[in-house]
Order: sequence, then C-alpha cells, then structure tokens
Amino acid sequence: MKKALLLTLSLSFWLHAERNGFYLGLNFLEGSYIKGQGSIGKKASAENALNEAINNAKNSLFPNT
Repeated sequence: MKKALLLTLSLSFWLHAERNGFYLGLNFLEGSYIKGQGSIGKKASAENALNEAINNAKNSLFPNT
C-alpha cells in the first residue's frame, strides 16, 4: 500500500512539474539537474510578443491597401 501511494505521489509531482515547465533528469541520482524553463504565463507572454512582432513585420513589408 505504501509503495502504491508513493508511486501515485511521484507520478502526480512529475505531471505537475512537466505541466509547469520543469523537466526532471532521468539520471537524477547520477548528477542530473532540475532545469526550470519558466512558467506557462511567461511562455504564453513570450509567444504572444513573438507573434505580434511577426505580424508587425509582415504588415510593414506587405501593407494591406
């Protein structure tokens, strides 16, 4: 029973970490690291800024007449 609970909690943490942009190294005990990739909000904000910059560049090169 304890093993099942531990496995469930481990999986739950892993899914939470993946969803929030943290990737756990497979060889964590051998010196791997936890690499933070930023929050979902920061990623969405950066993606929106990139899309806006692309649209601005398109509009300046090919303006709608």
